[in-house]
Amino acid sequence: MEAATANEGLVGLLRQVHRAFVEAAEALPSLTQLPASELLEAAELAAGIARLSDAAMARTVDAVEDQCRRADPEDSLAARHGLRDGAALLMTLTGASRRTLTRWRQAGAATLPRGVGSTGVLPPLLPHAAQALAEGSVGLDQVLVIRQHLLDASARAHPDDLDAAERALVASASGHAHTDEHGECAGGEPCTGGLPLTPELLGVQARVWRDAIDPDGPEPSYEAQRAARSFTLGRRADGMWAGTLLLPPEQGEALRLALDAHNAPRTRSRYEDDEPSGCDDHANAAPGAGLARRGHLDERSTAQRQADTLVGLITRAMELADAPRIGGDAATVMVTISEAELAEHTRTGAGVAHLASSGEPVPAHVAARIMCDGYLQACVIGEDGLPLKLGRTRRAHTKHQRKAILTAYPGGCQNPGCDAPPGFTEIHHAIWWSHGGATDSDGGVPLCQHCHTEVHAGRLRCVREPGGRWGVVPALRLRNRLGLTAA
Repeated sequence: MEAATANEGLVGLLRQVHRAFVEAAEALPSLTQLPASELLEAAELAAGIARLSDAAMARTVDAVEDQCRRADPEDSLAARHGLRDGAALLMTLTGASRRTLTRWRQAGAATLPRGVGSTGVLPPLLPHAAQALAEGSVGLDQVLVIRQHLLDASARAHPDDLDAAERALVASASGHAHTDEHGECAGGEPCTGGLPLTPELLGVQARVWRDAIDPDGPEPSYEAQRAARSFTLGRRADGMWAGTLLLPPEQGEALRLALDAHNAPRTRSRYEDDEPSGCDDHANAAPGAGLARRGHLDERSTAQRQADTLVGLITRAMELADAPRIGGDAATVMVTISEAELAEHTRTGAGVAHLASSGEPVPAHVAARIMCDGYLQACVIGEDGLPLKLGRTRRAHTKHQRKAILTAYPGGCQNPGCDAPPGFTEIHHAIWWSHGGATDSDGGVPLCQHCHTEVHAGRLRCVREPGGRWGVVPALRLRNRLGLTAA
């Protein structure tokens, strides 16, 4: 009877909390009207509620899944609702994904009492983190960071060292002072806390503790990371490709440095004048005159630049003489285009081509860009679906022509707003090959893959400069804002 009363009291209390949350949610739109000090207090209270909610969900997930495991199949909560198991029931009740459910489950496994042993119920694996999570002083992400790194070393580290590491990490996560098992601050220093560490910074500290308390040092963790390395790549329903990459520290660092080397901002534009800034010509220049020399600015996001850099690294590796072959041939992209579409593209710049391996449609200008400087075979298809003409495997400039062009156009990509190095450039036919342009040193312009695509899409164009060189300019020029201001 007492247990039933207690359970009814718990459910009733949860109902009251739920009603209070609903009332608070109705008032949330007025948050923007609060003074700064009250807004900060409201944010702190909402964050505390979120942490307590995660603690409650960790317990709820554990209790519901335990009931579904222990009960007879027809009596489990999941079976009563026509669902397969506790996980399906919880995802239906919460609207959470399986990944979120796994995170609650992992937090519960580390912070809740364990099954009955020879001496009774065993304490949680992380008792200090369990207490802090129940009090709402640490969040779910912080608990999972502590769990991940300390459990890695738990089989080898001394229990006292594990306890000290957990105390320190919980204190850092909550912003409380770090105390020892007697509640005294380490080193006799005053007990003053600080700002709670974010999960990312807490992870850095947790790795240091893990390696310090593990008698084998970082070696076991590194071997586990090596075993977990992976790369998966798949085509989505919309035709784009998505991948997941997991690398151990030194491989990730190498890739990070390679991306940074090509994406780090330059301190000086290739097209800036060489004269010192105090030159009279600069002093007398019209406002905004320098902007005209900058050309088309690179408006790609960091993620887009990194994607282009990664593809550039792989593309250049494919062109190496000792690169692996497929059936004796270099990896070759084949693009098919109908005779009618080819005529349409030549006449208007429109048209559709298809990638032969997947059948995925691409704009004709993408095929034109590849045909300038890529491993490609262009296959023209007649109305009957039969191939009319199979083009050359490579209609690019020769190695010696490429060297001559890169020497004539130093600095890499010739779009003034781009910093791609020479190794990442493709040689564009300034007069398009499909329009009768010759494959020679005089007609080639180095462009990175992104800017090359922009040219064939019509957003950039190549023009002859007074000295006979080719320059890259926007297809549509905007009036100079500084010039308008000066006027």
